[in-house]
Amino acid sequence: MASDSEMEKRVTALLKFREQIEEGLQRGGNTRTFTGLMGDVIDCSAQVFYSDSGVVVSQIQDAETGHRVIHIWLVAGELEGVLELTEEAVAWGKSMGADVATSTGRRGWERVPAVLERGWKPDLTLYTREI
Repeated sequence: MASDSEMEKRVTALLKFREQIEEGLQRGGNTRTFTGLMGDVIDCSAQVFYSDSGVVVSQIQDAETGHRVIHIWLVAGELEGVLELTEEAVAWGKSMGADVATSTGRRGWERVPAVLERGWKPDLTLYTREI
């Protein structure tokens, strides 16, 4: 459990990047809200990695196949800062027993050399449809 001062820093980081976070939540299918994200952070079911230049949100998932996955599902901020925070999140995930890292993002990330240089590769395409 995070200390009160650490939790305050996480919440402050999320608030700093709130506009970008809400845009990302909308682009991600509008199935999550900023309020829900804050709840996940406060109850520690989501992890927040932050700096002055960005924020990364992840969750640890245990797959029935035995893999432990760190899934990075939201980033906001400046590219270089976000990439550094992503590496921090992956390292933390590994320290928590994760053997796989996944991330969800727009297709544009496929064209960012710094992403590919860090070992990320496109894997699946998510299709959505309103019903």
